[in-house]
Amino acid sequence: MKIVHKGKEYVPIKLSFNKSDKPRNNKLSFAIPIDYYSVFSIDDDVFVYSNDGTLLFNGYVVGVSLDINTANPLLNISAFDKESLMFNRIWSETVTESAPIIIGQVLSKVTNDLEGSRLSRVTIKFVGYPRTDGIQVTTTEHPEIEFTVEDIANNTQAYQDYVNLPSSDKFKRITYGAMMKPVYEWVRDLSQDKNTGVNKVFVWYLDENNIFRWYATSSITNPPTEHLFVDYKLETKQEDKVNFIIAYLGDDLNGAPIYIYAYKDYSGTPNIQESIKDWADIARDLKDEYTNNTAFREAVKERGYARARAYFESETLGRISGEFTLYEPKYRIGDILNITHAYGVDAYKIIIKNVNVSFDLKKGEVYTYGFEEVIE
Repeated sequence: MKIVHKGKEYVPIKLSFNKSDKPRNNKLSFAIPIDYYSVFSIDDDVFVYSNDGTLLFNGYVVGVSLDINTANPLLNISAFDKESLMFNRIWSETVTESAPIIIGQVLSKVTNDLEGSRLSRVTIKFVGYPRTDGIQVTTTEHPEIEFTVEDIANNTQAYQDYVNLPSSDKFKRITYGAMMKPVYEWVRDLSQDKNTGVNKVFVWYLDENNIFRWYATSSITNPPTEHLFVDYKLETKQEDKVNFIIAYLGDDLNGAPIYIYAYKDYSGTPNIQESIKDWADIARDLKDEYTNNTAFREAVKERGYARARAYFESETLGRISGEFTLYEPKYRIGDILNITHAYGVDAYKIIIKNVNVSFDLKKGEVYTYGFEEVIE
């Protein structure tokens, strides 16, 4: 495993980080000899590569410290993961377009409107059409096409190359919306064949040039199978459910509170919770729009109702979760695969939820993949 910083390579003495579809713990920590104390600075870009050259981490330095309480003094570096910060942004919108254009629009917005998180450092560019070089299979012979949101706005040649393709060769136009969902879920949902019109698995990541890559790989009808024999654990868990939402939408012109209620029936589920949510953006609509128009009030209620319905947890009783360990960077977050295990005849379809990477000079590279069963 190696660290790349300002074009130079460093072999860490030890290293660990966790990539997850949850915002916490997406942080790199590694130690190198103290000799490099003057080399690493706050805000420097750092990259982590596996032994086979796979990009594992794209981040920027947030902490530099010395550890001189050992016989072997160390320089400890910590860095935030740009990809995880970007994918864990919450977004609410409804858009009518093709899947890659929706993804590009959303990512362009989330990387420029969160003050203090440095997401504005990320430049978004995405693959606008599946490749034809064997990595991605299409029925046509045209090359990979890339275009940005700016290309769309300025109607550049890169975007026109896509526009001029036959309709049968382009992603289908859809209407997609999500309320209070992390961008990870936007990209995951928009990568499904029902939304792309392309019967392939799509993967996504942030490359060394801060370019967002999104492209098709294998057929989604035949996910790979991982046979688990050692270094794994399975767990059947029961999550608490939220099935009743009270949404406070602010006050009306008389100062009376406006609420909307939403309910979802989880038949047979023993753990039921009630959630009270205060959605400030809906409240602001009421305050900013000085009107006693009944239609406006009802429209705001409908927005609150839609938000509440989208908030419900949809975990299923007895969902399988767990983790398994490999010694190679084989999967990314969001990958779908089948697993079988040595102590039973059951097989499960799962989605990778997080990846924990550790490395030291004695043990080498270790990849622990956390997963959750996919209930269709």
